[in-house]
Amino acid sequence: MSKFAVKRPRLDRVAVLACATAFLGLVPPASGAPAPECLIEVHDQSGAVADNGKVCAVAPADSKFCTFNLQLCHNVGTCSADPLKKKARTTGHCNPGKLTVSSTDSSCGAFTGVKVHTKKNGKKAASCKIRAQAHAGHGQSDVDKVTLECMPSGSSCGGASPSGAFLDRPDAP
Repeated sequence: MSKFAVKRPRLDRVAVLACATAFLGLVPPASGAPAPECLIEVHDQSGAVADNGKVCAVAPADSKFCTFNLQLCHNVGTCSADPLKKKARTTGHCNPGKLTVSSTDSSCGAFTGVKVHTKKNGKKAASCKIRAQAHAGHGQSDVDKVTLECMPSGSSCGGASPSGAFLDRPDAP
């Protein structure tokens, strides 16, 4: 018997094992299915804000910040996601922590004001990126990101229309 006759069955086994591994890598796992995009949504006064979207507002006269009136919603419309495991929360440097929704809320939490301060004592635009994340059963999770832009008073939002921002009145306490 030659050396090649002995090595050939091993080579066949390796080829079969490599093909099986490649095939199994293409099949999605049964658990950990991706959650639909409607598991968590950020809404302003006009409705849903697109994922990775921007909301722009102009600061009132003699004010150094804008207040964005936002809410979190879960399982909106014909969403087929599992119920939330716990409260959905938001993070960002403009302190959107009070912007939450829980699984016991009907579909949306309360509107909450999120303040974004301008730069250079009210003379330069500023922005804040907020991140909302929710977890549901079977490993489903959804993350939405929204950028809040606050323009100084006397300027405009530059092509983007002010989308549902609730602006503070200068005479408000």
